[in-house]
Amino acid sequence: MKVYDFCFVMSGFPVKIPSGGENIVFNLAGMLAKDSYSVCLAVQPQADLELYSKTKDKNFFRPLGKISLVRKLSPGDSPSPRLISFAYDLLISYYKMVKMVNFKSNKDYDYSVLKNVDIFFTKNLDHLNFKTKNIVATAWQPIFLIKNTKMKYEKAYYLMQIEEDDKKFSGPLSKYAKKMVTDKSLKKIVINKRLYRRFKSERPGFCKIGVSPIFKLPKEKKVPMSVLVPLRNAEEKGAKYALEALEIIRRKHKEAKFFAYGNYSGGLPEYVNFSRLPDAEGLVKLYQKSTIFILPSLIEGFAAPPLEAMACGCAVVVTKINGTEEIKNNINGLVVPIRSSKGLANAVIRLLEDKGLMERLQKSGNDTAKEHTYQKMYESFKEALR
Repeated sequence: MKVYDFCFVMSGFPVKIPSGGENIVFNLAGMLAKDSYSVCLAVQPQADLELYSKTKDKNFFRPLGKISLVRKLSPGDSPSPRLISFAYDLLISYYKMVKMVNFKSNKDYDYSVLKNVDIFFTKNLDHLNFKTKNIVATAWQPIFLIKNTKMKYEKAYYLMQIEEDDKKFSGPLSKYAKKMVTDKSLKKIVINKRLYRRFKSERPGFCKIGVSPIFKLPKEKKVPMSVLVPLRNAEEKGAKYALEALEIIRRKHKEAKFFAYGNYSGGLPEYVNFSRLPDAEGLVKLYQKSTIFILPSLIEGFAAPPLEAMACGCAVVVTKINGTEEIKNNINGLVVPIRSSKGLANAVIRLLEDKGLMERLQKSGNDTAKEHTYQKMYESFKEALR
């Protein structure tokens, strides 16, 4: 039976571009493999189905119940055992195909980082025929899977990237998330200072998040008075407040240019130049041509976009949340309260009207970004394992 040095347990796999959290896992796994460790990803798609079968809480099923095929197979609002088995078979086949396509032809993300990492898609961790020295839960659902598996491992860790028991993040499932998040059987490795303070008594490890080297200063001049903002559908990402802020800014400075990107599907004013889910190259270009970057989020684990923008020479305006503690007000960026359209707008207007302040924050922000490399992230992760 094969014995891996590291097994990262995930409850999903990206269809195209990984989320920020998935990107962190992929790069840590890839760097471990490059460093001659044997590494695998164990992916149990839609782990919520497994949690439903244990708890019978319909909140685990409702997102899946929106799919018409699922409703036909399982009338009502609860999945049948037949549906759960069918869904796992379907999802595993689908993700295997997605993996093959991504590894061969995806130009939006460099999946070669995983070329030396084995990837398993499974209905149940018990079905995997290997052992591991170190098993790493990448979210609260995998903690549940690990605690209920018969798989043999020596040490267990929880790579905690956000306060998953926050109702803004997990909604009605937050009570289950809290039970897993506060479990002490897995050693926590946290990525932001708020999480470190919260679990300080458990002596958690600390992993310093890195930024891809593709984000760098532009060779050409930036578009004068240009503002960039991510717009995403999830309510906790703050698109509502960002759009209100842009309108306030425009009333004061009609010459300002506004760029945005993301998966936002709501209405947008005609003065916003929107890029839907840009690839990595497109995102770099957006950062490089913009002078100011806004992060309007209400919750983040560790906000990588501001650091990416800083690496590309933007002055940043962020909301005061756990994931932005690397940004200090008036030192390497401007920090405003959450849910404050006026706060975001006034901070941007201040930068637009004070060239000296903007240039100073662009310089100090870029210096901050240089401290967040993938190599430093990897080194801090290995240190956190001890």
